[in-house]
Amino acid sequence: MNPGELGRRGKPWFRLAAQPAVEWALLAAALLPFVLISAYNHPTDDDFQGAVFARHLGFWAGIGEYYQHWTGRYTSSFFYGLAYEAPSLGAWLVALRLAPVLLLGALLTATQFALGGLFPPLSSATRWRAAGYGVLLYLCGIPSVASALYWLSGSAVYTTGIILTLGLLGVAARLQRGLARPGWVVLGGITAFLLAGTNELSMLLTVVALVGWCCCQPRGRRRWPVLLLGAGLGAAVTLMAPGNVARAAVVSTSALLSSHLLVVGAKSVYLTVAHWASWGSSGLLLLMTLLVALSAEWSAAPRASPAYRWWLAAGSGVGVLLVLPLPTLWLTNEVPARVWNLIYFVFLAGWFAVVFRVFRQVPPAGWKLTKAQGSICRSIWLLLVLLSQSSAVHRAYVDLAFKAPGYNLAQHRRYQLLERAQQRRERQVVVPPLLAQEYQYPATIFLHELELSPRDIANSGLADYFGLDSVRVSALPQRVQRHFEQ
Repeated sequence: MNPGELGRRGKPWFRLAAQPAVEWALLAAALLPFVLISAYNHPTDDDFQGAVFARHLGFWAGIGEYYQHWTGRYTSSFFYGLAYEAPSLGAWLVALRLAPVLLLGALLTATQFALGGLFPPLSSATRWRAAGYGVLLYLCGIPSVASALYWLSGSAVYTTGIILTLGLLGVAARLQRGLARPGWVVLGGITAFLLAGTNELSMLLTVVALVGWCCCQPRGRRRWPVLLLGAGLGAAVTLMAPGNVARAAVVSTSALLSSHLLVVGAKSVYLTVAHWASWGSSGLLLLMTLLVALSAEWSAAPRASPAYRWWLAAGSGVGVLLVLPLPTLWLTNEVPARVWNLIYFVFLAGWFAVVFRVFRQVPPAGWKLTKAQGSICRSIWLLLVLLSQSSAVHRAYVDLAFKAPGYNLAQHRRYQLLERAQQRRERQVVVPPLLAQEYQYPATIFLHELELSPRDIANSGLADYFGLDSVRVSALPQRVQRHFEQ
């Protein structure tokens, strides 16, 4: 059945389903739970420790303390220092609940900005819509939404790095097209400098990518070294931080010496390929890939680079993805979810770069979807995202409706208990778990419970924040609910 027959036979429903407002409403509904559930966000992990630094030392002195004694990530320290500076617990909670909304908005804006540089013929509405889909694919594919948006310390390190990467990509694409205005050049240099100060993985990716692009530029274009200079200066500031030495001392030297590079490298390759297989077999990603390949709106892809450059970039991208987990795996013998979040972003960008290259000429124009057909297909895809029990959107709605309110009340009860203990001059406090069963915690915004040992970083930070010697949990939540227990 051709498009004309479809339009004539199913005219009423076809016209209704093809309305742009329907697709926009579904896209907004898919992103909405990540905004609403922010109202129940609470500090976790090392957030309390950072707040203690800011409270005792002040904003700038706290950033200096981090730089001197813990990490050279100056950009991340600045961003989470803004929230940690809150004068009271109530004000801090407001900041923690506003931060995920701002991060989500910044992700959308940065993605739209990058698409504007890469695909200038696209309309503003198309770029914003594509940005929404990109952020949605990212949230549905990462292993931990909580560490990407709601854990302030983790999101300030890795999510801000992704946002700045998208911003730098947008500036670089505009410079590549010849828009070498001084304002774009300065903005690119500043963005590259800030990006290098978010985390070491983003710093490495930025420097390598900019070196490669600079080498490929014609002699007449001398603006790219400004971006590389900004990234190089930021990398120097990060790597020379005295706090890096102090932080490295926390890692066991014997463990480093006993670890063999080949063994760690094999682990890194295995874990990365396993994640590729999992991500690449995602039904949501494959369906969206098909829709992009068949969409007529993306026919105006950027001019293809020479084949040898494309294969060189593809090979370099695969190599970078394989070694990205290596530093963390070498130092800690594990790769936390927040690192996989960043690696998934790189994978997603590379995936669609390959899609645009491969499907630039195929399928034939006769196979392309019209705008109305594309809108209907994308609306069906959004319905699958909203209804699929395995999607992050569905889990967010479940957490929002059934789990987050109880978790929020339990957190406030714990704060009240600790405040009363401080007033009674108690020094060592044992608190019950927030919720009895592990499944009752809202995984969208919750990382983990306190530990049995008061020396854990989350426990010690919470104790310092409330002026206590130690805090520990009496028991960990049960993993399995016994539904039929008499």
